[in-house]
This record gives sequence, structure tokens and C-alpha cells, in this order.
Amino acid sequence: MRHNFVKYRAIAATTAVVLLLLILTPSIRAEAKFVKVSMPDLGQHSSGWCWVTAAANSFYWFSQHGYPELLDDPATFGADKKYITDPLRSCPGCPSGGYYRLLEEICLSTWHDSPPAGDGDGERDPGETGYAFFEAVATNHDYICGLRAFIAKQDARLEVEEIWGATFQDYQNLLKKCEGIILWLESYGGAGLNHFVTGVSFDTTVVPNTINVSDPWTPSAPDHNNDLDHDPPTYDTWEVVTGDPFVIGPQQDITGGPKKGQDINVGKIICICKRSTVVFTDPPKIKSKVIGETVTVNINVSNVNDLYGWQAGITFNPHVLECTGYYEGEFLQRGGPTYWIYPTPTWDNTKGIAYTHGCTLLGSIPGVSGSGQLGYLTFEVIGTGVSDLHLINVKFVDSNVEVIQHEVVDIYTVSLGSPEFSVETISNLTAISGPPYLLFSGLLNHTFSSEEKAITFDFVTPYDNFYIVTIPKTLLSCANLSDWTVEVDGEPVPFVPIGSSTQTSIYFTYHNSSHEVKITGTTVFGEGSPVGGIYIPVNKLGLLAPYIGLTILLTVAVMTVVYVKKRKRHTEINS
Repeated sequence: MRHNFVKYRAIAATTAVVLLLLILTPSIRAEAKFVKVSMPDLGQHSSGWCWVTAAANSFYWFSQHGYPELLDDPATFGADKKYITDPLRSCPGCPSGGYYRLLEEICLSTWHDSPPAGDGDGERDPGETGYAFFEAVATNHDYICGLRAFIAKQDARLEVEEIWGATFQDYQNLLKKCEGIILWLESYGGAGLNHFVTGVSFDTTVVPNTINVSDPWTPSAPDHNNDLDHDPPTYDTWEVVTGDPFVIGPQQDITGGPKKGQDINVGKIICICKRSTVVFTDPPKIKSKVIGETVTVNINVSNVNDLYGWQAGITFNPHVLECTGYYEGEFLQRGGPTYWIYPTPTWDNTKGIAYTHGCTLLGSIPGVSGSGQLGYLTFEVIGTGVSDLHLINVKFVDSNVEVIQHEVVDIYTVSLGSPEFSVETISNLTAISGPPYLLFSGLLNHTFSSEEKAITFDFVTPYDNFYIVTIPKTLLSCANLSDWTVEVDGEPVPFVPIGSSTQTSIYFTYHNSSHEVKITGTTVFGEGSPVGGIYIPVNKLGLLAPYIGLTILLTVAVMTVVYVKKRKRHTEINS
């Protein structure tokens, strides 16, 4: 016992040093120059339209690189590209003849089809509608929600992330992955700016370093470009004044804005990212049939890039299942030697928790890309009923020890006697590794109430996250999308409802910590009871944190590599 205590204390003591070395080690794949080719250079057409145009540039680029549905009208069948092929929308004094419908659709998604008033003269006048709703400047929350609503409406596998306090290195990393980058230029010289541009390239071979952006504002006024092909490219070039904080400077004076030599603060990066990495259990639930039967549950990942290490746990219904094993899958083994980490105890069959396990590659090698089995668990059926399987504490890192953004698929089963309904929640819940932070994130305590016509669940997260809850209309519905309500901790929150003939998806965002969500409809079918797990007090989830973190996982991996190298060197010297 004393030996184990000393060993684990030594590992914990070296964690901070090892992580610091990992972070400070230069990437062997660093690139000095990078250009995202074929980026359009659309104009903003209106003095308040930069935020729309910056997004349209990225969406059009994605439409030409694997996401053609971004240009199609969802109301018609097939690939029609109507957002570009429809006649141009007219605008006052527009020398190019108008603007693409694509920009209008982004605005409509942001304003939820209820645009502010205005007349198109650059001023928002009470009682006026039409073109000038583009004059309105979206708030940060409206903008992000609007972009996500547009993506959802187009059924595109993309997502939107915000990076506040982003650095020049963040910009480079995202651009090299060909993500859509929107820079929010917050201020200059103590004055507010609130301008949006689209990132195109960077060049660190020159001093000072430079970036190219598609800026919808010419040096003197909003431009009216409808330039989709943009060949040859002639983007705006700005100097990088400092990398952290990310400060840039224009190479020419901008009328009504910064002058050459004045610094511009980049307040945040809005990233339109490829929603390619999804983690899920297979199967998502176990419906017991034979007492004593052994069942296997896989933890799978799809479309991940450069995965070097991962961690995850699972909650289950202890009245139905009893965990008997948690094992390493084959996925990471494709890349080389691995190290499997498991806590003690490994699970709690009274609480219904398989504690967080993890796996990492060893040595200075690239991560594994693709889809496959990360790990798997075995259960013995001990009772009748249904057990949902909820992933917790999920985290992925790449070979540069950077967090890989991902989506977690969560299924909650509502049983109304004979019929069963599945409520799906997709989120980007990600755990924090290592002290002093608690290691827990996930969805818990799902319930359905026929009397209240509501679905509730708890979420725990160290980050601000998004949630898309998809509810079958045969379970819970509303005559109008506006009749839905979403509350967090008893208070209404903004949300975006998206309906189809069979289901309703509710999209909302919220900040970190522990919260209870309640989604209420107006029409409910049958009387139901919650299934899938037992209640876990949220304020006690922190007790799970000491069992494992990816920090310790990576530390063990690095220490193992160092030990092997030293042992090998010692052998060579003695021989």
C-alpha cells in the first residue's frame, strides 16, 4: 500500500512539468506558409453586413469542398444550388446588380425569420422592413446561434465554435485544417470596431508575419463584390503585430476605421468546423431478454483525425445490468504500441458507473485517423427492462497534445408500455484533465413527465457547450415551433427549434458547471416513466474525479518512453 501511494504521488508531482514540456515542444509538422485556396471574396453590400458576408465566404467554400447541401433550398428536392442560381436580390445603389440569396438565408436564420425593421439606407428606422434588416448588427449570441441554425436547416455536417482570446497560433492551426475562420476585430486604438473578416492565409517567412483576409469593406466603403471564384486572388494583407494576444495591423488606411500603423485587437475566432468526429456507444441501449446473458457494448469513434489519446466512462442502469469488464479496443493499436489505463475501482455496479478508462499511443509517432472501436465493455443482464448507456468524461487529444473537438451522441429511452421512444442529444461535451479541475462531463438523470409534458436532464461540463435535443413528435410535440419552451435551472433560455414531419430538434447553448434542463411541449402521447439509469446527485459527481484523468494517462505514456530511452542508452554505454 505504501509503495503504491509513493508511486502515484510521484506521477502526480511530475504531471505539470511533463505537460509544460509537451506544450513547449515545437511541432515537427509546423508550416511556415499556408493558403486556403479558392476562398471567395464577397462584399457586404451594406454598412452593417460584414458578419453575414464573412460567414457566406466560408459556407460557399465548404459547398465546393464536400458540403454541396449548403447551397440547396431545403423546401425543394435535390441539389438545386438555388442560394446561388436564384436571381440576385436587389439592394439600393448596388453596382453589381444585387446579392446572392445565400446571404439572405444566413440572415433569416440569425433573426429566426423575423428580421428587425429598416429601409436599407444604412439606418434602422421604426416600422420599416425589407432589405435593411441586414443593417442590423447581430449580437454575439444571435450570430453564433444563427450560424448553427443555418447549418442545421441545410443538414450539413458542420459545427460552430468560438475561441475567445485566440492567438496567432490558434489561427494557424485551424487554417491548416481548412476550417472556416471568421476573425472578430474587436477594437483599435481604444475605439470599438466590431468588424468581421474571413481568414485566408498566413506567412511566417516574412518579418513581420502576415495574414491574408477577405475583407468585405473596401478602404473607403462597403464593397459589392459577388466574387465566388476569386481568381486571381487579391486579398487584403495585414501584419501580425503580436501573436498572443493576437494583434494585427492594416497596410493601408481604412476610412472610418484604423489607419496604417494602428493596432487591431482580434477579440475572438469563430470557427466553422467540419463536424467529423463523433463518439457513440454501439448499441446505444440494452433491452434485457435473458437473465444471466452476457452483452458487449462498444465505444466507437467515427472520422477522427490524428487521435493519440482518449478517455471515457459510461453510466448504465444497475437494476438491469452489471458491469463485468472494460477493455481496450483495436483502433489506437493501428498506430503502434499503446498504454491502457484503468482506475481502481474500475466500476460501481451499485451506482451504475463504469469509471473513466483511457488509452494512449507511446512515443513520438503520429496519431490514428479514421473510424473504429476505441474500447468495449461487457455486462451481465441481472434484471428486466431497458438500460441506456450514457458516455461521460469524454476527451480526445492529438499527437500535439491538443484537444480534438468532437460530438457525443446520447440516447434516452422513454417507455410508454408497449411503444418506446428514443430522444437523441448531440453535444460537444468535453472533459478537463488533471488537477486542480474536476474530471467530469456528461448528461445524467433523464426523465419524462406526461403530466408536465416535459423532458428533463442534467448536464455537467467545465466548458460552454451546445446541445441539440431531437424529440419524436409521437412522444412530445407542439402545434407551432414557437410554443416550445426551454429552461435551465428554472429560467427560460434562448433556443432554436427546427421541425420536420416526424421530429423536432431543439438547439441551445449554455455555460459551464452543473445545470438542469427542462424542455416542455404542448401535446403528449401516453403516460411514461423514466428508464435507463438511477439518479446520481450532481453535486457529488466530483467524487469521481480522482479516479483518472488524461493528464495522468499522457504522463505515464511519456514517462514510459523516457524510461525506455534511458534504459536503452544505459545498456549501450555499458556494452
